[in-house]
Amino acid sequence: MFDNGGVVLCSFLGFAVLYLCLSRFFETSKQRSWILTGLSSGFTSLAAVPYFFDFLSSGGHANALRPSNTWSDTVVAIFQGYLISDLLVGSIFYRQHITLATGWTHHILYFLLIQYITSVGWSNIFCLALIMEIPTMLLALGSLDQRLRNDYLFAVVFFSTRILLHVALIVAHAGVYFREAGGVPGHFKVSFPTISETNQTLVDVQNVATPKSLNSPLPALFFLSAFPMHCMWFAGCIRGILRRRVTATNTKADVPIALVSTPAVRIRFHAIRGRLHWDHEVRERLRARVQAAYGSARERVWRRGARPVQVAVACNAVEVQST
Repeated sequence: MFDNGGVVLCSFLGFAVLYLCLSRFFETSKQRSWILTGLSSGFTSLAAVPYFFDFLSSGGHANALRPSNTWSDTVVAIFQGYLISDLLVGSIFYRQHITLATGWTHHILYFLLIQYITSVGWSNIFCLALIMEIPTMLLALGSLDQRLRNDYLFAVVFFSTRILLHVALIVAHAGVYFREAGGVPGHFKVSFPTISETNQTLVDVQNVATPKSLNSPLPALFFLSAFPMHCMWFAGCIRGILRRRVTATNTKADVPIALVSTPAVRIRFHAIRGRLHWDHEVRERLRARVQAAYGSARERVWRRGARPVQVAVACNAVEVQST
């Protein structure tokens, strides 16, 4: 079994190879910048489901999570490999999309955070928090293929996970610190083996790392420190949705529509008629069709509530007048 360093290295190499294989299917660098994020968020979201179920089924108790083990340590190590690969691969292939705040600073801080929580046996807590990667997965899918983009679904999922669930996690871990959690069913509680019990199965007890107690303010502080960033992202999401709605409405209602005034049509019609040798019946039929077409178009424009631009056509020049 690889140690965490080996898992991180294998994860980094795996993400880099996957990027090289998949990048040729996407045309723009912006699309390619979401390949690794989409792969990572998809995997971590699935890996977080059992821990999320533990939290929900216990009624939101922090002590209800299954304990940290090799699997949870592996999941967070794979996430570390993604953080490294996104920075290094991105620096080569999509540097303009790796920002200081959401790229270098964010990835380095989370890498160091995972390194700490793994050392104290809290990888199960981070696995639970990885359920917040679901909106990231939706955003990545929409960025890779516009047909999969749904701003309203993303906003609902983002609010449910990174706002509501985030608040619940802060409250749950703060409750463990300020008071002993009471009323937790016995089968939800995590009991760590004593030294004497461990001696019966392990030869060298000194090499056994016992998880740090949850009676610490650090888990709540970690969640609390990330909460303002999630709130800013959600506010930006809502502003973007409203801005796109206003833009779409203005595009439909405020497109300048050229209307030829009735006198100008009549003048131009008589000028053309003078140069054509049509009989009276043909001329009358043509005039009726022009007037009918103009009237129908004008009626549709006023019904839409648009602001048309009247184009007055003179015999010798074209004059545009705004109504």
